[in-house]
Amino acid sequence: MDIGLASELDRARGRKDRSQFVREAIAEKLKRMKIRVPESLIYPPPRAKVIQMQLAAEETPKYPVRKKAAK
Repeated sequence: MDIGLASELDRARGRKDRSQFVREAIAEKLKRMKIRVPESLIYPPPRAKVIQMQLAAEETPKYPVRKKAAK
């Protein structure tokens, strides 16, 4: 995505997370095209988890990591 578009999207979405904003925008566009969109598809499934990606690369994993065996 173009950096300018991404920054405008972030400014427009306010406190809502980006993926929810995009889901709602897609649903709105489809509804304007007279395509029925069930409300259940606009929101994330209950199994979805919110994760923080902030410093994920710098953190050490909290679970054992196995290295692949050489072939």
